[in-house]
Amino acid sequence: MYTWGANARGQLGLGDMVDRQSPQMVAVRPAQAALLVACGAEHTAIATSGARGEGAGHQLFTAGNAEHGRLGRVGAGEYTTLRVASRLHAALPKRCAIVDLSAGAAHTLVLWRAHRGTRS
Repeated sequence: MYTWGANARGQLGLGDMVDRQSPQMVAVRPAQAALLVACGAEHTAIATSGARGEGAGHQLFTAGNAEHGRLGRVGAGEYTTLRVASRLHAALPKRCAIVDLSAGAAHTLVLWRAHRGTRS
């Protein structure tokens, strides 16, 4: 995956807060493919095909401004590298699929469905 542009809040996921004029490669995680990507004004969210817990499921990674809880993880401030949205994953069933992803200026929306036979 490649990102570029404004990066004052670390939203490009490159490990710093330096604006980029040209595309830069971002490693999501080894052996995981980025399936869905959404960008807000100051954050980025990426759903991958990775395994979660003991069952197969998708993972959500976020970077950027954590204000208003938009990154779905514990903590405030800026996160300049892509990390798992731990609050979201604590709320989801172990085996689920993220089917859509959207980001606004200060929020993130995830649409998911449980795999057959999964209880929430």
